Amino acid sequence: MTQIEIEKARGPILREVIKQWKYYLRDQGPSKLDNYILDTESEKILYNTIVALIENGDTEVLVATEESKVVGFIVVTVNTFQNLYQTRKLIGEISAIYVRRDYRGKGIGSKLLEEAMKYLQSKGVEIVLAEVRADNKASMKLFTKYGFTVDHTIHVLLKEL
Repeated sequence: MTQIEIEKARGPILREVIKQWKYYLRDQGPSKLDNYILDTESEKILYNTIVALIENGDTEVLVATEESKVVGFIVVTVNTFQNLYQTRKLIGEISAIYVRRDYRGKGIGSKLLEEAMKYLQSKGVEIVLAEVRADNKASMKLFTKYGFTVDHTIHVLLKEL
């Protein structure tokens, strides 16, 4: 394996992250919502949303590349609750982390998480949240390795109207 680089996702690399997003969603486990998400249309919306969040300055996408090929990414947000609550400490969030299946077990998730934590700390974040499906053993193992603990469990309920 050649050198893995971690950098901010911009331009064509950000577009590749968005293309890989559907694999990130599918790796979260089966969901009834999978039947309703349109890949091509969603890519356009997601790209525009992520670009706007990055330009706003509170969100960053860090990407792991090997010879300019995207092999993983992590999305972090500073001041997660800024539009909802006043908080005693600045809270950040890791809202997505993904490593391609053929690159797992090589420490890339750890590299991404370490760089994300450095980034959040440089922005003054004191508390970091990450939502992980309870059955996502790999992510649970990664986050607990870095000192995250389970605060509470959320169940997503779905009903068609």
